[in-house]
Amino acid sequence: KPESRAELYVRTVDAAGATATFDVNTDAACSWTAAATAPWLSIVSGGSGSGNATVTYRVAANPDAASRTGSLTVGGQSHSVTQTGLSSCTVDLNKYQDSFAVAGGNGTFDVAAPSTCAWIATSTVGWMRVTDPAGGAGTGSRRVTYAVDANPDAAPRSGTMTVAGSTVTVNQAV
Repeated sequence: KPESRAELYVRTVDAAGATATFDVNTDAACSWTAAATAPWLSIVSGGSGSGNATVTYRVAANPDAASRTGSLTVGGQSHSVTQTGLSSCTVDLNKYQDSFAVAGGNGTFDVAAPSTCAWIATSTVGWMRVTDPAGGAGTGSRRVTYAVDANPDAAPRSGTMTVAGSTVTVNQAV
């Protein structure tokens, strides 16, 4: 059986994540399958085939300060991906509290940070989620948009959004 050869090397991706590609070069009769070895790597397209092809994969945002390494394999060959961790930088938010009526809605806050500062906006509750930037991952100064679901309970509720150690508290009425 012919062996597949992938154009494999080490790729470095910043903490915000990215979509990237690599080429598989092999005989037309050689079938192959690409597989990710880390849960933060996923195949977007070109996960299997015969002969030459391009594999597109996604690297999810890294929420930790430590860098991490994973790989994608094809025919016994590895394409290694190293992702940097979040930089330890200071961010400033333009507001630290927001309130919503029982119906919920959309909210925003602005993050001020150096252009090289990678950060992730996360929600501590399931009824509130970051809608932009995608996956909550941002770099430098930008606006964060989030959605708050309607409150089905008979009591007010509160949750937080966190960005690089800074917190926005969101209160919702009944």
